[in-house]
Amino acid sequence: MAVLLAGALLGPLALASCRSGNAYDVDTNQPDRILLNVKNDNFLDMDIYALSSGLPSRIGTVSGVNSAHFALDPTLYGASDFRIVATPIGGNGRASSGPLVVSRGQTIEFTIGSRLAQSHAEVR
Repeated sequence: MAVLLAGALLGPLALASCRSGNAYDVDTNQPDRILLNVKNDNFLDMDIYALSSGLPSRIGTVSGVNSAHFALDPTLYGASDFRIVATPIGGNGRASSGPLVVSRGQTIEFTIGSRLAQSHAEVR
């Protein structure tokens, strides 16, 4: 009985301690991060990646015909060949921003087109 009571009391604490926050959570208040706003005009859900020095880092997912906001760590956008890439979940192809030059405090507006080739990005 005591073991069941201890398990019932400690179980929620163990689950809460295992939760990991999104590394790209837009609510993190760090001045050296840049914001990534993704507008998905495609019907497919998209996985979003930051490609830096040839290495992809998964940022998150944006549902079809929806938007999402992310805060990027400075280790991602410091490379000369930085770009944002979206790949459809369960589909083929990819959308790319092309090479981007960004610095801290800026915002990337990445729009995924209804046709992936129509995708584009803008730095503000």
